[in-house]
Amino acid sequence: MKETAFVKRQYISKVLLFCFLVWILDSLMDYVFFSNNERFLDIAFLQVPYIELYHRIIFVILIFIYGIVHGNNLFRHKQKNSELQKLNDELLLKKKQLIKTNDELSYMNHRFIKYLDNSPYGIIVLHSDNRVFEVNLEMSRLMNCKKDELEQLSFEDFIPDFARKIAANLLDEVDREGKAFADIPYVTKYKKIRFWKVKAVKLDGGKKVVFVTDITQRLEDDKNIKESENRFHAILNDIENVAVQGYDKERNVIYWNRASELLYGYTEKEAKGKKLEDLIIPDEMRDGVIAGVENWHENNEPIPHGKLTLKGKNGKPVRVYSNHVMIKKLNGKKEMFCIDIELQGHKVEKETIDLKR
Repeated sequence: MKETAFVKRQYISKVLLFCFLVWILDSLMDYVFFSNNERFLDIAFLQVPYIELYHRIIFVILIFIYGIVHGNNLFRHKQKNSELQKLNDELLLKKKQLIKTNDELSYMNHRFIKYLDNSPYGIIVLHSDNRVFEVNLEMSRLMNCKKDELEQLSFEDFIPDFARKIAANLLDEVDREGKAFADIPYVTKYKKIRFWKVKAVKLDGGKKVVFVTDITQRLEDDKNIKESENRFHAILNDIENVAVQGYDKERNVIYWNRASELLYGYTEKEAKGKKLEDLIIPDEMRDGVIAGVENWHENNEPIPHGKLTLKGKNGKPVRVYSNHVMIKKLNGKKEMFCIDIELQGHKVEKETIDLKR
């Protein structure tokens, strides 16, 4: 505002100076062409005829008005040009910033795509309507398809018909909760059914990112292991004169075969989940058994085999020759198995196994 007022005052002073010069010029013309030996100052300021004075005043006023109007328009024009120039400078600056930001985003997008493609997980980016927006190279490998082919599909196109309800529930949960997990079958380009472990996360704008890992081999391995365990248990159950019991680290029963039922009197249902020392271990051996099992798990020192006198459900002694085996599972957990053979008609000496060893 102060700058604007200063400009206006400066322009008005110029207009007044111009009016003064016009007055002097008019007086000079009278002095040169129409004076009768009068002095210039008299013609200009002192002895001015009424008509000449009126003429000069009107002329100066008109010039002054014109100057003010023209100056105001000129000032507005200059002000507008100044604002336009300022706006143009700001636009140029923003354009440079936008170009710089666009270059940075382009570089970041390039790196992001590179990271996605180098990821060990299959990654699918979905639109809000679950159409595929983008996939990475691992996803292309899993599906035996080119990326541009996959980017023409929707998520349900990856899933076989019988599992599409599971996929729909997964995506609905992502919309509600922001994330979801599931194991889902999928079908490759060559119609081969395999299995994914899926983690899906919701993004801003309704998009979703789905991370997938192929777990087909793991499921097959688990199935084979389970089948092997079942066959193993079936074989053990068919051997009626060899009692086999399995225990976890806390000595809870996890396996109890038919021969163990006959030998100790507890059914499988009665024994499972109970602790070893609460079933068949006499009171005087209790502390030694607990210490021996813990020592085997922690220090890898096995319990030796030998003759033992244990007890049955009815409280009567049961004389056995006992062997002990520790098995380490794929998940790292250890399980202890006892293989007991009843010593019928044999006199068993006092226990020969040092359980603390």
